[in-house]
Amino acid sequence: MNQPMLWQDEPNTAPVLVCAYGEPWLGPHPRCNARGAELAREFAAGSWDAEGYMPAERKAKTRREATR
Repeated sequence: MNQPMLWQDEPNTAPVLVCAYGEPWLGPHPRCNARGAELAREFAAGSWDAEGYMPAERKAKTRREATR
């Protein structure tokens, strides 16, 4: 099945860049900024380490490496 304009409302419009929430990208978006701030707080609180691992993931990785 071929639907060349599946995600566009009007068939003759150019594709539009959108943010993670499906809003047209017009620059900084309040919901995107809020999510970025939330992720920064979680990182600062120690939910992830500098390499992006959560404590349980780091522990499992250490165990896997020890068995090699």
